[in-house]
Amino acid sequence: MNEILYNHNCTCPICEFDFKTKKVHEKKIVVLKKDTDFCTYYEGPNPYFYEINVCPNCGFSFTNSFNKKLNAVNIDNFIKVFAPQWNRIDYTGERNLEQAVETYKLAIICGQIIEIKPSYLAKICLKICWLFRMIASKKEEIRFIKGAVNFFEKAYETEDFNRSDSMAPEMIVYLLGELNFRLSNYEETKRWFNIGLSKYGNSASSNKQTISAIRDRWLEIKSVVS
Repeated sequence: MNEILYNHNCTCPICEFDFKTKKVHEKKIVVLKKDTDFCTYYEGPNPYFYEINVCPNCGFSFTNSFNKKLNAVNIDNFIKVFAPQWNRIDYTGERNLEQAVETYKLAIICGQIIEIKPSYLAKICLKICWLFRMIASKKEEIRFIKGAVNFFEKAYETEDFNRSDSMAPEMIVYLLGELNFRLSNYEETKRWFNIGLSKYGNSASSNKQTISAIRDRWLEIKSVVS
C-alpha cells in the first residue's frame, strides 16, 4: 500500500454504516503550482482523488465538509431514488482518475437528491473540471466549469452568508468572474469582477486576500475583456 495514503474512518450520514476509506496524509502533500481558479497540482498521489467518501453499503457519497442535518424525508428520498441504482462498487481503496471522477459524479447525484446547498455542488463540479484539465480533456473541463458557474450563481442568489459554514460571497464572486473568463463569457466576467470590487472591495468583513485576488486578476484580464 502507498505509504502516503492512510485509512480514514467514516460514518455514512444516510445508513450510519462505519467504513474506512483512503486519504492522502496532509503533511506529505507536495504542491507544485496553482491555477487562477485554485486548481492545485501535486507531486505524488493527488488528494483530489480521495476527497469524496463513498459508503460501500448504500452508495451515499460526500466530502468531509458535509454537515447537512438530514431529516427522515431526505433519507427516505435517497433510499427510494438511489438504492435501486447502487451496484456496490468499492471506492475505499486506491483510486485512479477515472474512479475519482466517478466518485465526484456520485456526490453530485447524492447532493441533488437530498437538496444540499448549491455552493457544495458548485465546488464538486469545480473539482471535476480540474481533474479533466489535468488530462487535457477540454470538452469535459468546459462542461463542468459551466456546471460550477450555474451552481455558484444559485448559491450567490439564495444562500445565507451569515451562517458560520457558508462560503464567503466575495469568494463566490471571484470564482464567477474567473470561471466566466475561462468560458470566454466576457460580459459576465466584467459584471462579476465589478461586483466584487464595488460591493466587497471596501467591506471590513471581506477577506483581504480574496479582495486582493479580485483586484489582481481583474488587472491581468481587463484588457482582454474590455
